[in-house]
Amino acid sequence: MGKVAAAGVAQLVISEFGATHVFNTGLAGGLKKGIKVGDIVLSAETEYFDVTPASVLKNNFPAEGRYLADKQLLALAQKAVGALGLSDITHVGLVTTGDAFITESAEKQKLLSRTAGICNDMEGGAIAQICYGNGVPFLIVRIISDLADDTANDTYYDFKAKAPKLCNDVICELVADLGQEG
Repeated sequence: MGKVAAAGVAQLVISEFGATHVFNTGLAGGLKKGIKVGDIVLSAETEYFDVTPASVLKNNFPAEGRYLADKQLLALAQKAVGALGLSDITHVGLVTTGDAFITESAEKQKLLSRTAGICNDMEGGAIAQICYGNGVPFLIVRIISDLADDTANDTYYDFKAKAPKLCNDVICELVADLGQEG
């Protein structure tokens, strides 16, 4: 868990195992109004929420700290959730990443004042940055485990056992489609 560990593993699977695509699945706190626990988020792009000031991102990170997910992988993921009958609980957009599990409504509001993210996680942006640097297509898939508020701790622990099957179903469907496309 966390950006450093995620970046290290991403680089390892690319360098040592020759990964040609990287999919990262996991849990995230919901930020977008109307998002619910159990909803799926597919990254169109990722950014860091804990690197400040913004000028640090602009001057030191490619693409000002935003990394675009691969359009083909995103399209295949949208097709996969559709085939699984999950389109109505799927959101596509910005995943924000930082070394913080948001458990207070006030902290969530501060975060929302700085980002238009759909959800916040602790790994996606780091994985995206490594993939970008290596020219490897990526997609971040998140299941909403909590709403990044005062109930986050309880909701997260109540939900976390249900997420792996949902992530697995989406990725297996996506990989099957990717194999058919060559």
